[in-house]
Amino acid sequence: AYVDFLVQQNDLAKAGERVERVLAKNPKDVDALRLAGLVARLRRDYPTGEARFRQVLVEAPGDFFAQNQLALCLADQHDPGQRQKAVQQATAT
Repeated sequence: AYVDFLVQQNDLAKAGERVERVLAKNPKDVDALRLAGLVARLRRDYPTGEARFRQVLVEAPGDFFAQNQLALCLADQHDPGQRQKAVQQATAT
């Protein structure tokens, strides 16, 4: 809940630190992985966001939020191959 508040306040550095502490204790925490991916995407760290959302999908296949956020991470990268993957991801959901 506090990390959500930090994201809403655009304190992405502190939000990232908090969520990484949670993941250090429980690396498969789906909620923390979602938040870590969101923070990374908002910080324009698209490769990290992509990795976190892929982790969510390993733990929770079919997670709608992670699928959509993954597509956004892929679409925002400069690599045309990644953008094509974004289209495929978006149409698969």
